[in-house]
Amino acid sequence: MFIGHPVAILIWNDFERFRQAKAKLKFNDKAIRYGDIAPFYEGDPYGSFRYVRVGGATSADEDEFASLKDSILFPMLRNRRPVWNPNRTCMAT
Repeated sequence: MFIGHPVAILIWNDFERFRQAKAKLKFNDKAIRYGDIAPFYEGDPYGSFRYVRVGGATSADEDEFASLKDSILFPMLRNRRPVWNPNRTCMAT
C-alpha cells in the first residue's frame, strides 16, 4: 500500500534557528497546502515465490532440484492475488 511522501526536509545549521522555525510551523495550518485526497495505490503483489529443494538420496548427493540452482517458482496472478497451481508438478530431469 502506498500512503505518500514526506512534505519537505528542512535542515538548519544551528539548534536555535531550528527551534524558532519549529515554533512558527508547529500549529500553523497555512504552512502546508493540501491537495485533493488521492486514492490508495494498488499494485500487483510482489515477493510471491517459493524456494523448493528436492535432495538426493543422501545428504552428500547432488540435489535433484533446487530453486537457487535451477529456477525459482512463481505463482500465477488472478484478481491481483497469487494463485499456486496444486496440480502442476515440476521436477528437474
